[in-house]
Parts: sequence; structure tokens; C-alpha cells
Amino acid sequence: MPSVCGVRRPDTFGRQARPAGRARVWWLIALLSLAPGCSQAGSFPESLEPASLRVEARHGDSVRATADGVPVLVLRGTHRQRGEAHGMLAAREIIDVIGRALAPVVNRHSPRAWDDSFLPAARRFRLAPRYRKELAGMLDGIRRALPDPADRRLRSLDREIGPDDLHALQCLGDVMGMQCSTITVWGRLTDDGGPLTARNLDYAAFPIHRYALVIAAEPAEAGLRPTVEFSAAGFVGASTTMSADGVFVAIHDVRGATAPTARSGLTARLPALRTALESARPAHAVADLAKALKGTKPALGSNVHVSLPRGSDGPATPAAVIEWEAAAGQRTNGVAVRTVRRPSDDDEPFILCTNHHATRHAHDPHRRPDSRARAERLARAARIAVENGRTIGGGEACGLLDSVCKRGRVVTHLSAIAWPDRATVAFAVSPAPGAAATGGQWRAVNIGEIFKLK
Repeated sequence: MPSVCGVRRPDTFGRQARPAGRARVWWLIALLSLAPGCSQAGSFPESLEPASLRVEARHGDSVRATADGVPVLVLRGTHRQRGEAHGMLAAREIIDVIGRALAPVVNRHSPRAWDDSFLPAARRFRLAPRYRKELAGMLDGIRRALPDPADRRLRSLDREIGPDDLHALQCLGDVMGMQCSTITVWGRLTDDGGPLTARNLDYAAFPIHRYALVIAAEPAEAGLRPTVEFSAAGFVGASTTMSADGVFVAIHDVRGATAPTARSGLTARLPALRTALESARPAHAVADLAKALKGTKPALGSNVHVSLPRGSDGPATPAAVIEWEAAAGQRTNGVAVRTVRRPSDDDEPFILCTNHHATRHAHDPHRRPDSRARAERLARAARIAVENGRTIGGGEACGLLDSVCKRGRVVTHLSAIAWPDRATVAFAVSPAPGAAATGGQWRAVNIGEIFKLK
């Protein structure tokens, strides 16, 4: 029987794989019945170990390495120093992300849409001073790495890269929005009882997959925890991110109340989420994240899916969803927390989110059928596993992600599977324009090992 994402036997990370008996074959059939059209999925390795990291370049205390072919930046120092290292070590990729991947697609609407529409829209979103310093350092790093102005030109825009372009990059998800799906399972649904989180990042089909980076930040400023973001060159926020403490966050759009008339002062969500995560204490991560996001003014609502290592918030709170409302529709100061509480977590040891607030706005017209369908598909697969005494490992998690992935004009750019207890993340990126990440090559990294690079 052919496998989809290697579902026949899970990734073990060093544990012995279980044989594929009749019950396991039945579980595979049940899982695949939820995911029609999955024949394009790639293969999740039966045993996937964290990739060996090889340093290729340095700038001060920062390094550029590779993890099985994917670039890894380890950015150390102050905000400005980290930005400069980002620009120095990934200058060409940053130029290409804007000039080759994003601006040409935006300009299909009109020849100057990036400059005349997108940049003004991005200016409505404020960035904290620390990010302005980081982006100023990034631009200086690009200029030092590419001293010839011709090399800094954005060919699709016929001009040199500037600070507005870098600012707009951080607001891309606020101006154009995202989709995404995430589920965390634990207890009876995992081999060791610890949490496993599976996440798809869905977005418009920009050819940005070519510039995927793992971006590790180790701030010199007191009180800020190191984080690792799975993203692309030039981004400084958090969209799919794990802290060095093993706290994992993933953001999802919630279409609903927006603030389209605001001319300024809106919150850029990804930088705000990174700030919140850097300050989140492992033992209080959900509460700390929620507190940091209260009172902000995002233009789009969001679900922030959070999963935690055991020993932090305790077994009763292995994961949560923070429902973060848009500025025009804020209630409870913009934030509410959804968890799975006992005794229901014994019966259904999972929590998930897509693109609607599950506990609020039950009759919201923006609660789109596609979002509900993806949520129901994930929940149904998890319940089948519970009813049949099955566990979900890396291979099964890959199958779940493939069952709700996007292909075509909106595509799953990134799929990630996180084990917070091990501070380990497996990830895959879209292998071609319009192709879902689940069909790409899977790699794994250990967060602690990344920060050992010198």
C-alpha cells in the first residue's frame, strides 16, 4: 500500500517504529478518507533526526549556516546589530523576496501597485522603536554586503530597495491576510503523552518558497528570550515560531471586524507577536502572551495557537488558542483565551484552530465554510484516533496537514510539526509555485543546537 506523508509508520526521533498491523492500516484508510486528492503529498521520513548544522559565514557574533540545504541565520546582539547581521548575511535573498517574489505579483493589479497602493497601506501600521532600529540595521547591512547600487535594485520596481520596502515586508500579512490551520494533540494521542503540534501556513501563491530561512534571534537586551522563526529572508516578526524554552506559537487570520478607515496607528501583528513571545515565561506563557496582546489594534482578527512543553503550565494546559480581535470589533480588550479543560481533555486530548473564533461570534457572517470544514476535518481525524486507540506521530501529523492544505492561488507555503518537550521542529516548504509544502522535503532542527552555533 503506498503511503501518503509516510503515514504507515510515524517518525520516531530515535524510538522504535511500530509495525503496520491491520488496525494501523485501518487507521491509515480512515485518515486518508478525510483527505481526498492527497496523491501529490510528499513522504515524511520514517525516522527523521535533527539536521546537522554547518556554518558558512559570520558577521560579528552572528552566523549563517545550513540545515540540510535550508539557510539558518543566528542573529545575536542588540536590535540594530541583529538587523545589520540579517542584512549582511542574507542581502541577496531580501532583495529577491521583494523584487522577484512579492512586488511582481502585486504589480499585476497595476504597473505601480507596490509603490502606489501597497506601501501606503503598510504605512498605517506602526512598528515599535526596536523594530525600526532592526530594519535600519538591516538596510545598512544590505548596503555593506552589496556596495554596488546596481546590486541593490529591485528590478520589478526599477529602483533601489529602501526603508519603506522593509517596513512593508513586516506588514504583508496585515495588508493581504493569511489563512492557516493548526492542531495540537497530547496525552492518549501521542507516544509519550507530550504535546505534538502540526501547523500549515497558507498564503497567496507568491514564489517566496525559494527564499525560505530559519531565523534565530538571540537578543542582547535583558529579559528577551531567544526565538526561532520559520519564515523567509527579511522578516522580523513571529508567524511560526518556537522560543528557546519550547513555547511554540502559530498565527492565523480571522476574517471579521476590521478597521479599514484607520489611517495610522494600527498594530503590525507579526512583530507584536514576536515581542510577546520573547517576554513569555515558560510557566506562564499563555497568560503572558494574552496580556502582551491586549490593548493592541490589529486590522485583522487572529487566532494565536500556543503549545507548551510539559512542566511549564502543567498537563492541564498543554496548548491554548488566543483569540485576538481586530480593532473595530474588540471585546474584552481584544483578547480571549480558549483552552481544553478537564475532564474533556481526557476524552478529546486536542485543540485546534483555523480562521474563525470558535468561542465568539458564533453567527459571524465572516465565519467562512472553508474554515469550518478544515476545523471539522482535523477534529474528526483526532476523534477517530482516540476511538481506535491510535497515536499521532510525525507521519500521521503530516497526513493531517495534507488533508487541510491549500494548492493553487492560495497555497500552503510552510508545514511544521513541533515537539515542545524536545524543543524540536520538523518543517517543509512548498517545492514549486502552487504546490503545497506537504509535498516538499521534510527537515528537522533542534532549537538548542541552533543557538550553540558560533
